[in-house]
Amino acid sequence: MKTKINLNLFTANYFILSLFLLLLNDFYLKYEFHNFMTGKLSDFAGLFIFPYFISVFFTNKTKEIYIFTFVLFIFWKLEISEQFIKFISKITDFAFHRTVDLTDLIALSILPISYHYFHKKNEEQKENKNNNFALNSLIGVITIYSFLADTNPRQEAKVKIKSEKEFTIQISKKQILNNLITSEANILETDSLFTITFDIPEYRAEATAKVRIVKADEKNTIFKIDSISEVLVTGRLFFGISQSNIDGCEKMNVSEYEENFKTNCIDIITNVRKTEYPTYYAYKTE
Repeated sequence: MKTKINLNLFTANYFILSLFLLLLNDFYLKYEFHNFMTGKLSDFAGLFIFPYFISVFFTNKTKEIYIFTFVLFIFWKLEISEQFIKFISKITDFAFHRTVDLTDLIALSILPISYHYFHKKNEEQKENKNNNFALNSLIGVITIYSFLADTNPRQEAKVKIKSEKEFTIQISKKQILNNLITSEANILETDSLFTITFDIPEYRAEATAKVRIVKADEKNTIFKIDSISEVLVTGRLFFGISQSNIDGCEKMNVSEYEENFKTNCIDIITNVRKTEYPTYYAYKTE
């Protein structure tokens, strides 16, 4: 017998709470408070809502869905899944990401709670004739997005480049330091070593360069790039991180990175290029 899909199950209190915690953790808490708690919160919240969400559409297969989720999560967290993850990332152009940490398996303890909660709510909703299709559909779409976002909204490309590139700018060092887009309140003219992040728009990424800003004379300043690393690729709304963007960053040579630094940092500082928003940001390196 065909089972009727009851989207009202998406409005269950603990499902909404888990969805909220998953999104909050992935987009804010992980980056502001990077610790053991935030490292596990997404696993607990994700394991609560993922099999619950799938079971809404296949209520007669609930037990199989939860067992599959249990096995899949263990496989996902083991090193043996590495080649499989690389394979599906390549064929889908979706950069799946996970950290191998066996302590994450403690999150599996949430599955029985989710399973029993789903059955409880499923029985309750059988008597509920009210159906807010618009609200239920919105929650469903947000849930799907949370699964995609949970694969990592930002992912680092493996890049370590040494550079000896120099740019001479016809602006005094004092003026440059005054005009730098930076979080430092007090930058002295004697300061010279900076960490500068700059955009790589072709691959939706930003790279970090160690740069020495040196006074050439009263009217000229030299930017000396020492190294470029920590390239972070950002995801696309609803579609996550593109594997081809990560591959593109890892295949870029030193000249291409230097050209992006010139376009998205030097040209902005010298007003050669006008932008509506900053394409670089500087931090004083102690």
